[in-house]
Amino acid sequence: MAELKYIEARNTPFDVYGLYNYRTEPQYKRMPDDVAKNTNGGVAGLYLNTAGGRVRFSTDSSRIAIKVSMPGITRFYHMPLSGSAGLDLYIDKAEGEKM
Repeated sequence: MAELKYIEARNTPFDVYGLYNYRTEPQYKRMPDDVAKNTNGGVAGLYLNTAGGRVRFSTDSSRIAIKVSMPGITRFYHMPLSGSAGLDLYIDKAEGEKM
């Protein structure tokens, strides 16, 4: 079995949707720092949360692995950790094609 090859999501061939200036910013974020910090405390406290960010790509690989670093994980008493620090993978396949 071949070794996995990890590719940074900021680089081609990936496209990232829902996050601000993802190719050049050092940290994923929803909007520019100055906008977030000058809107209100709620926005300033949440703009670095990447909920809603989407990485889109196409592959013919039979395996996909995701390696991620989450420097600050918020643990809520009312939900499992997957609700605040999880990832989803959605697969779109042609009709009649097997996964």
